[in-house]
Order: sequence, then C-alpha cells, then structure tokens
Amino acid sequence: MQASPDGIAALEHEEGVVSRAYRCPAGVWTIGAGITSAAGVGKVGPGMVITKSAARAMLMAALKKNYEPAVASAMPVSAQHEFDAGVLFHWNTGAIARASWVGLWRAKAPRPAIEAKFVIWNKGGGKVLPGLVKRRARELRILFDGVYPVSSEPKSPSVAYARW
Repeated sequence: MQASPDGIAALEHEEGVVSRAYRCPAGVWTIGAGITSAAGVGKVGPGMVITKSAARAMLMAALKKNYEPAVASAMPVSAQHEFDAGVLFHWNTGAIARASWVGLWRAKAPRPAIEAKFVIWNKGGGKVLPGLVKRRARELRILFDGVYPVSSEPKSPSVAYARW
C-alpha cells in the first residue's frame, strides 16, 4: 500500500516543506518535509538548498524505501485513511513497530483504548509539546474518521453570496 495524495498533503502540512537545511529542535539537519540523513535518500547538512520538486522527490523516495513498508507490515489490512495515519505517525516518531496503540488497533480494541495509547506520543526531550498534542489529535481524526486536515484535491468554489 502507498500513502494517498491526501496523506501526502497532510504529511507536508504537518512537516512544512523547507527548501534550506536547518537544525530541528533535536539538533538534526533537516530539509524538505522533515527529511534527515537517516531517511536514507541523501545526506542533509549545512548550506543545502533544494527546490520544491526535489523536496517532493525526496519525500516520495523516503516513503517508498522506509515508511510505507514499515507501516504495511505493522498495519496489514488497513483502509487507506488508516494507513495514511500510520504513515504520518511513523514519519514523526519512527515508532510504528513498537507503539502499543498499533497492537490494540490490530486487535480491534475500542477507540478510547487506542486513543489513550496514541496520544502519549506527545513528547520531545521528555516534555509534552503542545504542537505534538495537536498533531496526534489530527492523526487520530484521520485514523478513525478519515478526516484529513488538508486535501490534495482542489475544492470547488463555494457560493458565499448570490448576485440578484
């Protein structure tokens, strides 16, 4: 299974797409949509600059090489939105194989039990980070409800007013 266009849009929304290498809060050189050298698709370091298309290419390569296979293994027989939520979680944590919520999800445990284990992944440096609290909530909406924070599909213009 592969991440859907909506899943990729959500990932880019969460990570942002940055064209110039920077050090993340953990001090790791990062570029594009949260790509580090550990993603295995290029060495990221000081002074590195990439285009938007290069950032997307790195993202797609990292998904195919590392993230989609791990999520497919951890979450077999998942619906597309469940798989996308797993990819978003794994991209951010690298922990899909050891996260206790995954076993509960596979066992079809009640939603509150899964949520309780999912939301504990909200820390950086041992401290609860408000941004991660919000991110986990958005990922849970994808996992359970198929509701994405952004969509890859352009929306039809809505009629906000009518001319008489």
